[in-house]
Amino acid sequence: QFNIESNQPVISNLEAQKSPLRARYQQTIDELKRREGVEKQQTSTALSREFGRRGIPLSSGLFDESLLEKYRPTSEFYSGQLTGAQTGMEEGLLGLDKIIAMLQSGNPSESLQAALSLLSLQEQSRQSGIQNQLELRKFLQPNPLQSAQAAYYNALASGKVGQQTNDPLGLFG
Repeated sequence: QFNIESNQPVISNLEAQKSPLRARYQQTIDELKRREGVEKQQTSTALSREFGRRGIPLSSGLFDESLLEKYRPTSEFYSGQLTGAQTGMEEGLLGLDKIIAMLQSGNPSESLQAALSLLSLQEQSRQSGIQNQLELRKFLQPNPLQSAQAAYYNALASGKVGQQTNDPLGLFG
């Protein structure tokens, strides 16, 4: 009984950490959903302009197919990020519940194990956050190959490719 009472301040502290943990993950999830929506809107706008410039109606099945193809990498990336964030939140909350249960048991050896589990949980959360940030940075960096391909296709669409010029791809003007 003494161990349970002496653990009560720690238990209360851990209980109080649940709400901020949930809020941080929810904020991350909401931001990921917002970014996905923005990227898809930008993709849709760019593709509809390209189709319009070429005289292809947006009502054609080709537009829908092209749009889905363009959405695929964005959807896959954000789906993975959202799943990771949701899993991280669930694991974090489950870990806190497990530690609280161990502390409430009053067994000193389990209380020590709970403290070690808490440290491990915090480290895992930190590592997961770092990994997510690295993945996000990698995804958001411009891809030079895609930029060159886009410039080529724009030049092709404007009829600049194939003309006698010092700039055969039409990249400089």
